[in-house]
Amino acid sequence: EREKIKKYIEKQILIIYGTDIIRKELRNIPRKKIEASGSEFKNLRMALLSLYDLFIGKHQYKTTEDMLNLGDKYYNVYKALSGIASKEEIVNDLRIVACASLRNLDIVVSGDKKTMLSEPAIAAYKSVNALEKLRLPKFMGFEEFKNLLRGVEFD
Repeated sequence: EREKIKKYIEKQILIIYGTDIIRKELRNIPRKKIEASGSEFKNLRMALLSLYDLFIGKHQYKTTEDMLNLGDKYYNVYKALSGIASKEEIVNDLRIVACASLRNLDIVVSGDKKTMLSEPAIAAYKSVNALEKLRLPKFMGFEEFKNLLRGVEFD
């Protein structure tokens, strides 16, 4: 699947965007954390950073003041809707969604149901984006995204 995605990216059929926020989160994975891959062991941090760089290439957005402000608006509504995560726990998720909304991106892929994809967070994004006249990206889990890519064939 990695090769298929790489081919889509090379042909510009699929453009995956990232943010400096995501890259920093990957860099914060402990250096000694490893994952088993078949019979070999890989440094998880290096494997994920390498994969991220391969997929993102030069399509990485830097954090802007607009992203920070929109993320704060999301947080205020999230807390008013009884969201339980602290600002420190959820702020990066909110800023990632802010980036996608401000850049009019189609999809945000995440498996984080406790913060980014929680009901209060989704309600906050919808509410704030409606007020700000921003289109909300579609939220998709990793498996759903992989299945979407599996079903698409290009020459």
